[in-house]
Amino acid sequence: MLIEFSVENFRSFRDRSTLSLEAAAIRSPGRVDDDTVTTTPSGLRLLRSAAIYGPNAGGKSNLIKAIQFMRERVLHSTRLEWAEAGSSQPFLLDTTTRSQPSGFEVVFLLGGVTYRYGFELQGVTVSREWLFCIPTSREAMLFERTGSSIRVGERFRKARSSQSELGRMPSFYP
Repeated sequence: MLIEFSVENFRSFRDRSTLSLEAAAIRSPGRVDDDTVTTTPSGLRLLRSAAIYGPNAGGKSNLIKAIQFMRERVLHSTRLEWAEAGSSQPFLLDTTTRSQPSGFEVVFLLGGVTYRYGFELQGVTVSREWLFCIPTSREAMLFERTGSSIRVGERFRKARSSQSELGRMPSFYP
């Protein structure tokens, strides 16, 4: 379940912008939260749906394009046609951002565990990538890649060793 999506230096987004699906603590008389809010085991209240509205040229379509861009890159990350799908499109109205990477990040809930995954890329080259999990109250690194250098977290190492012993997919859950 999606908790939030963030983008920066992509099309009309120069600075980091975040779409959060976390519900506000506003209570209205007669309103039933069960219709609009899902409560996770950790007590996080998430919206079941969201609407994006605003003025013309306010970035609504570019937010959707940013989500689609990240989705395509993740789905085709191991294929050769990934580069053919197009490069990042940095914010061009500022000369300093033209040479900076575009960044994308999602925070999501899977199997009761919160994960934070993101990457930065310049053109078609991924310059940074990361995956963290938050099994309790403290965030743990699963992996972090900068260029061709990869750091693997302790939780991932333990899962990999149990995978080789048991011959199954690793579990990052506590």
